Amino acid sequence: MLKKAQDELALAHYELNRQPSSIMTLCVCHSIRISAISFLRAYLVGLRGGKASGVTLEELFTACCHDDSDFVNIDLTGFLCRTLHEDCVGGYCRDLKRVASCLSSLKEMRELVLAKLHKPYSN
Repeated sequence: MLKKAQDELALAHYELNRQPSSIMTLCVCHSIRISAISFLRAYLVGLRGGKASGVTLEELFTACCHDDSDFVNIDLTGFLCRTLHEDCVGGYCRDLKRVASCLSSLKEMRELVLAKLHKPYSN
């Protein structure tokens, strides 16, 4: 799970650092969501030693917040754009600044999860 999370984060980071006219925000947004879900699942599985309850990003995040209040400090409002903003199509954001903000929040999540699981990470 952690490898998948790291791989998707790297893909989002790579895509976001392309020439602005070439960036596919759909790809960035999708990779960020998959990575976040994988990090949260890895944390819950590592903590509980079994399956992670919850299927959606929101459910997994709520479970993590319930188990550890440090998760509350991660701002996931950008991840909710699929229901709150006009510039989201098919559940994915098209706004470059918003996906950049989500990537920043994802990096915070990665640092927290890896610290809690006592795993080193590389940029």
